[in-house]
Amino acid sequence: MTLHSTTLNFFFPGNGESLLQALSKETPRLWDQIVAMITRDRNSFGGLCTRRLDEVLRIISSCETQRSMQLLGDAMLQWMSHNQMKYLLPVSKRLKMLQAFIMSSLSVTKNSMYQMMQPQIDILLFEIIFPLMCFNDNDQKLWEEDPHEYVRKGYGEFTALYIIEDLYIPRTTAMDFVSELIRKRGKNNLQKFIHFIVDIFRRYDEAPADLKPYRQKDGALLAIGTLCDKLKQTNPYKTELESMLVRHVFPEFNSRVGHLRAKVEYISSSLVNNDIED
Repeated sequence: MTLHSTTLNFFFPGNGESLLQALSKETPRLWDQIVAMITRDRNSFGGLCTRRLDEVLRIISSCETQRSMQLLGDAMLQWMSHNQMKYLLPVSKRLKMLQAFIMSSLSVTKNSMYQMMQPQIDILLFEIIFPLMCFNDNDQKLWEEDPHEYVRKGYGEFTALYIIEDLYIPRTTAMDFVSELIRKRGKNNLQKFIHFIVDIFRRYDEAPADLKPYRQKDGALLAIGTLCDKLKQTNPYKTELESMLVRHVFPEFNSRVGHLRAKVEYISSSLVNNDIED
């Protein structure tokens, strides 16, 4: 990705070229100043994200100080939650920016930044990322109109064309986010994420049929399928997979909700290597 002088001129009129040359040295203090200017105004930051997303990603990956990361984190959370701004950038691209930000803070060399950003990571994971993994209105419409197409899109074979299309699906981006977060910082995040998923299973089991959180359970099952390889290798989860399947997955083969039956088929194939005794 390339940072253009025209972008810097937008925030620093007449000085874009000289700043661009200085940035080639990646001076942390200078990055702090530029990030402070870029994030000062929500509308300007939103406009930059909309028009030059690749350059925003470049800025994110080049930040080396807690100040820069804090400024970017606050700006992104504010911008992402602003309803008007949500229409300016597709969900998949907003997630791409969030993912770049979080992955930068997950770097081993930026451990102090990661600790600082932990509260924001929790907000992103539970309030933004997980809801994208859940069954939604668009899924419902497709399921009712063409269940075979729904299954193909969600669980079918990944042809070359489909992979290209799939890169722009917010749910896939959310799944990638969770996988990468747990892979790089599983010690801090796996347990609380699994507890979050188990709580959804519990509320689903306790609720009457007409009040069960079917969509959330669909997302919880997808989360388990996404992390199945990690769970198979990690104590104590690898010894608890069988009981989880028996209690929370297999009963949905008889669910009156069709998309849950489809999700169970996906989960079962993901965990097929586990020996089930019951």
